Amino acid sequence: MNKELIEEKALDHATDYSGGVLRTMSRLISTSAVESKILGGKKIGQYDMEKGVKREQIKMRRGLTRTHWELLVEIYDNKEIVSDRQEEKFELLQGLFALEYINGEEWYNINPLLEKSIQKHKEKYIKSKTL
Repeated sequence: MNKELIEEKALDHATDYSGGVLRTMSRLISTSAVESKILGGKKIGQYDMEKGVKREQIKMRRGLTRTHWELLVEIYDNKEIVSDRQEEKFELLQGLFALEYINGEEWYNINPLLEKSIQKHKEKYIKSKTL
C-alpha cells in the first residue's frame, strides 16, 4: 500500500489492533478506506481508522457465546489456555478471537479488537462464578 494513502497514526492504530495478523490488518485498512471514501477523504485518517476499528469490533463480538467469553477472560488473565474445553479453544483460535504467539515460548492473548469488551464480560464471568 502506498504510504501516501494513510496517515501514520492511522497505520499505527491498524497495526496495534491487528494483533500481528496480516488478514486482520488488511480488513481494518479496507474497512477504514471505505469510511474515508464515504466522507470524501483522500487518505485514511485517524477518524476513519477509529470508525473502521469500531465496525470490526462489532462484527467480531457477534459470534461469541457465553462460553467463548469465559475462555477469553481466562486467556486475557493468564496468557494461556487453562480450560480443557478443546472444541471452544479451537473455535477461538480459528476465528482469530484468541491469538497464539510463539516467540521464545508459546503464549496466548485475546484479539486486540476484543480488549475493550473483555472488561465487561470479565465482570459478568466473575459474578457468575461467585453465585
